[in-house]
Amino acid sequence: YVFYSNYSGYPVANNPEELVSYFTEDIGLNSYFAYLSYRYPFWFNPKNYSLPEFQYRGESFFFVLQQLLARYYLERLSNHLPDVKAIDYNHPVLVGYYPELRLQNGREAPARPEGIFARNVDFTYIEEIKNYERRIHDGIDYGYFAGYNYEKYNVREKDFTNFLGNILEGNEESINKAFYGAFFRNLISLFGHIVDPVHRYGVPASVLEQPETQLRDPLFYRIAKRVLSIFYHYKEHLKPYTHEDLYLPGVTVEDITFDKLVTFFDTFDFEINNALSFSKPEEGAEFSYVARQYRLNHKPFFYHLKVKSEKEVDSVVRVFIGPKYDTLGRELSLEERKQYYVLLDTFNYKLTAGENDIKRSSIDFP
Repeated sequence: YVFYSNYSGYPVANNPEELVSYFTEDIGLNSYFAYLSYRYPFWFNPKNYSLPEFQYRGESFFFVLQQLLARYYLERLSNHLPDVKAIDYNHPVLVGYYPELRLQNGREAPARPEGIFARNVDFTYIEEIKNYERRIHDGIDYGYFAGYNYEKYNVREKDFTNFLGNILEGNEESINKAFYGAFFRNLISLFGHIVDPVHRYGVPASVLEQPETQLRDPLFYRIAKRVLSIFYHYKEHLKPYTHEDLYLPGVTVEDITFDKLVTFFDTFDFEINNALSFSKPEEGAEFSYVARQYRLNHKPFFYHLKVKSEKEVDSVVRVFIGPKYDTLGRELSLEERKQYYVLLDTFNYKLTAGENDIKRSSIDFP
């Protein structure tokens, strides 16, 4: 049995945000994000369990948010939508959302109207969140963060991205969660409870508060942008890369060409048997129920690299895709678009002395 997904945003949109619902409501994307969230949940401390430590936990948090927001921006550009603005406590939320989902307990996930203000939640206060954000900014500007035992962490001596990611997520590896809070999760809670902040009416949890559905809500990307702005504020305090930092001696990229990228909407089926109840378990095995969803896909393509090397050397090739123009057709400078590059492909390659012609298929992308 096949059940077709019926989106109000496709093919006819009632509001601009629905034009990119094919991306935000992609089942694969949401499942992958949920996997990342559950692999190392914020409350998990690997030191208390016989599991290997997540060496770059905070840096991974930053990378995932940056890649999600960059890809979201590219999809918005493709639909002639402008960039999103970071969430603001002092202004109403101008993007509403009606998820049309039911939670596992059978209750409907709450909708959020446009123009509603964030208010203090019974366990999260706006002023408290502002204090956390100010302390983090102050630590970046001063060049020092304080640990639980008042030890100093110099943010100028080494790359502090991993520490900062743990601080902003507020996970168990944060150097001082009591002082710096959990900014990302605090924002999720604050705006996730926006329709019933003190639980006066028993409104259930919103999709914004659950990893499986967070990416569906357009507000998530506004929150991500505010969190990422702190990372970029920190990056502005770092010394710029030197030519020696980025240059691979004796290696020159002479040319790169891409086939034309052709995208289209394809159908994708996923099982929903676990959403149905049967009087006898064996009855469920006799039937197969799938939901059919439209999904963005692309035709296979190749890209070619011409690389000249003076000697045989092992290399890592990373290919990014990013915007050239904004939604008004204005060409963006590298400084303006550097935050919106998405990692398209990465692979190891042994360069030989002389000319190297590298042909790479999209089928081989990781």
